[in-house]
Amino acid sequence: MGILNYSTEIPVEKTIIEIEKILIQAGAERILKEYDASGVTSISFVINTDKGKIPVRLPMNSRAVMQVINNQTTQHTGQGNKRRLVVPKRMYDDMEQARKVGWRILKDWCEAQLTLFSLKMVKIQEIFLPYIVGKDGRTFYESIEEKGFEGYLLENHTK
Repeated sequence: MGILNYSTEIPVEKTIIEIEKILIQAGAERILKEYDASGVTSISFVINTDKGKIPVRLPMNSRAVMQVINNQTTQHTGQGNKRRLVVPKRMYDDMEQARKVGWRILKDWCEAQLTLFSLKMVKIQEIFLPYIVGKDGRTFYESIEEKGFEGYLLENHTK
């Protein structure tokens, strides 16, 4: 099975607008898009919680998506005359397609997570915890990853 949404033809800009609508419905405000030469790399926003307003940054790593797509253009599924590529070869090194796929997956993730929130199964800060931005500008994940997840591991792991 290929990466989720690998065949999407929905433009990145349309998907980002859909993500913004989903976030606004969940109470987000001050939505900001960050760019590099290839386009939007992350969406940042402030979300209202029962503890106050929390800044969040959702990244989209198009290079990582591209690597998975590239790997899947050489993999096959099925057997015999039903054997086919997992992802069509035409998508190899297609960075625009990788961006479309990555943003579409992020949109689906936001929809699923915020549905859990609307069902009162989770708090909004639980959903976005890894992406909450601290006063130093780093996300919670970046902060604990830099410390080697100290205090969170069940056992010490040496390289």
